Formats: sequence, C-alpha cells, structure tokens
Amino acid sequence: FSDIEQLIADSAKDAPKANSGVFHPAFRPGVQGGKWPVQLTTRPLNASRLLTLYFPVPPVDSAEIRDHCPVSFLGHLFGHEGKGSPFAAMQDAGLVAGLSTGAKVSAHDQTLMQINISLTPKGEERWKDVVSVLFAHIRIVQETIDAAAAGHVASSDDNNGEKNAALLDLERIYDEILHLKRTDFDMSLPGSPFGTAPPLSRSLLQYGSEKCISIGS
Repeated sequence: FSDIEQLIADSAKDAPKANSGVFHPAFRPGVQGGKWPVQLTTRPLNASRLLTLYFPVPPVDSAEIRDHCPVSFLGHLFGHEGKGSPFAAMQDAGLVAGLSTGAKVSAHDQTLMQINISLTPKGEERWKDVVSVLFAHIRIVQETIDAAAAGHVASSDDNNGEKNAALLDLERIYDEILHLKRTDFDMSLPGSPFGTAPPLSRSLLQYGSEKCISIGS
C-alpha cells in the first residue's frame, strides 16, 4: 500500500493546483435575486428542437411532503395531453410535437422538476409563446392552490366560483393518482432478492419499518 501511495504522490506532484476558492452553488435564490431564471441555448450536432424547463422544488424526501407524491401530481398536471390541455392547444396550433414531465433530480436535499417539449419548426420560431402558455397553466394551478389556502374558494362570486371548481378538479385528479398508485402497488409482483434487498434496506434505514415498502409508491 505504501508503494502505491508513493507512486501516486510522485505522479501528482507536478499537477496544477486546483482552485481552492469558496464554492458557490449554481442555484442560490436567496442572494442572486433578479439573475434568475437562466436561459441556456445549445447547438446540437444533429437536428433537434427540444425545449426543456427546469424548476427547483422542495426535496420530496422531506417529512412534510414525502407522503403526498407532489412530483407525480405536478408531472400529471403539466404533462397532460388530453382535450383542453395546453399541449392539445399548442399541438392544434402546430407548435409542439411531444411533451413529457417528471423529476430530473430527486435527492434528500433537492428536487428538480423538468418539462421537455419537442417543438415543430414553427414552434422553434415561437418558443416564447410555448413557454408563455406553460407558465399560464402553472399560474392557474398556483392561484387555485393559493385561493384554497386563503379560504377564498367557498365564496359565491363568479371569480371564486371558478376557482372553487378548479380546486375540485385538482382534488379529483389527486385522488385518481392515489387510486392508480394504490392499485399498482397492490398488483405489483415481488422482484428478485438481489434487486429488492439494496433499495429496501436503504428505505428501511431512511423511513422506518412502517413505510419502507410503500413510501413513494
């Protein structure tokens, strides 16, 4: 072992010193203020028209939200492609060809949601309109939830009546997701011991014996 250590030391003695300055993470919303959001444009080697939006959200492993499948719920809402959805409207306008959503990064200290949009040539020229439609959808969801939290959805005026109906839709969709997840969990077949033991042991350590199997399902 000492010979290997000496060999490594001799090989690395002429290597340039690494920058030992203070590490600044890329996302610091508390101090960067108006510097966000960030737009990054790349030129692919092959023809590709892909627009990706990233959203930092609270870590799904936090005790406050890990039992409520927020990533699945948001992914279902923003990835909906049926009649009346933003995707359907943009597809009818010839702007988009595909849409997918989900968690890009899911760790104990952070979660990064992503929305991937395949653009048509027309959509590439009008990508800002595509982003505006998606953000309008996000704002509707946010305003509905905020109104519910503030206790305004039970009011009888027209505006709040619409929000009340929207909240009922959100609750219905959430219940449907829970039902589908419960059915999938109940009908799933056990995997091989080799594939089951490692993730189950990590889940047992993190969540305890009561929820180690069902958490995240």
